[in-house]
Amino acid sequence: MSKGHIQIFEKEFLSNFAGWKAEHQIQTENEAFQSRFRVYADYEHNSYFIFTPQRIEKIMEFADAVKGQISLVFYDEKLFAAVKRESMFDAVMDEPVSKQTEYILEDADFIQKAKGILIVS
Repeated sequence: MSKGHIQIFEKEFLSNFAGWKAEHQIQTENEAFQSRFRVYADYEHNSYFIFTPQRIEKIMEFADAVKGQISLVFYDEKLFAAVKRESMFDAVMDEPVSKQTEYILEDADFIQKAKGILIVS
């Protein structure tokens, strides 16, 4: 795979980042995936290696699990994930430490799920 990147945006997430898209919009054969996500790539050919039916299913499972809007970027055999739940940049200051600990553990679980997207065959 070349150094180009592939971006996956949930439609709602994409509306906030419209100017940050790669050149080519990619279509998949999975209708449920296609209705929920928009995919862009620097090099269209790379998407054929990424979008296996198993990986598409893992991406959809990940999006369901995080209960927020997601964006994923595959770049040079790496996966970058962004999750927007409420406000991306507002810290939660009025929650007790025990509740914040729960949030951190939940985020760690999301990272494990994202790892599953990357290593699926």
